[in-house]
Amino acid sequence: MHHYDWWASEAGCPEYMKGATRPPSDFGVEGTYGTPMPWTEWDPTAPVSHYVLHFDRDGVQRLWEEATSSLSVSRTDGADGRLSRMDVVLAYVWGLILRARGLEKDDGPVHLDVTLGMRTRLSPPLPDSFLGSPIILADVLSSARSACLGSENGLTASTIRSTLEQFGSNAVHALLHHMLTENSPPWRYWQAFLGERHAIVTSWARLGVYDVDFGAGQRPICVEGIMPNVDGCVQVMEAQPSSRLDSEERKKGSQWYDDGVDVNLYLRTDVLEELVRKL
Repeated sequence: MHHYDWWASEAGCPEYMKGATRPPSDFGVEGTYGTPMPWTEWDPTAPVSHYVLHFDRDGVQRLWEEATSSLSVSRTDGADGRLSRMDVVLAYVWGLILRARGLEKDDGPVHLDVTLGMRTRLSPPLPDSFLGSPIILADVLSSARSACLGSENGLTASTIRSTLEQFGSNAVHALLHHMLTENSPPWRYWQAFLGERHAIVTSWARLGVYDVDFGAGQRPICVEGIMPNVDGCVQVMEAQPSSRLDSEERKKGSQWYDDGVDVNLYLRTDVLEELVRKL
């Protein structure tokens, strides 16, 4: 996980954010600073645009089959190489972003910061009645060159899977204990970043967003994910359902990607234009 420390990040910080980089004078944190934020990688003033990539079910299945087939041939460590459809979609999209950023031959580090829900990772799991957003961000680390090369043959998807699998129940409980006993306010550390070498991913899959009734007695026809308009934000969700069955009925023998997958991209305008041009 990233441990970017606001209080170590005043150098290069945009002027309007500098208030967050100055610790209270009486907090007593001298000598305990964490990792500075890499402001040179992100220009918050650069224009950002939005684009939706749509994958139909056959496209998702084809990506998965190609990734798992290639991975089973290339693996020599005895691992079974099991990948989810989400793993391969994220790997493919990450590769698109990195190539559009011109990093396909760059051996420097890049980060896919994946949002993880903690509800089912705790033991016992949090009940459905729990209100709030218990999430953390995992840092999937790779070189840009490797992430691009492996974005379609399963290797990048395998890196994503192996990173997320580290967040089992014991690890999450230990993390919560660390957060509880840490001598700092909750906003001091940031588990992600933006700009040229980062992408932040959040998934709305399996949330039943097409079953929400706002009081009119009708479910929505089309749902759009509205995310912050910042360079590197990625949101994944089910595409519009082909039937009007509710989520419980659709779950019977179906998969979350059966109606396709929509990926919302928020990237620096010139990068997004290059990504679309290369599709």
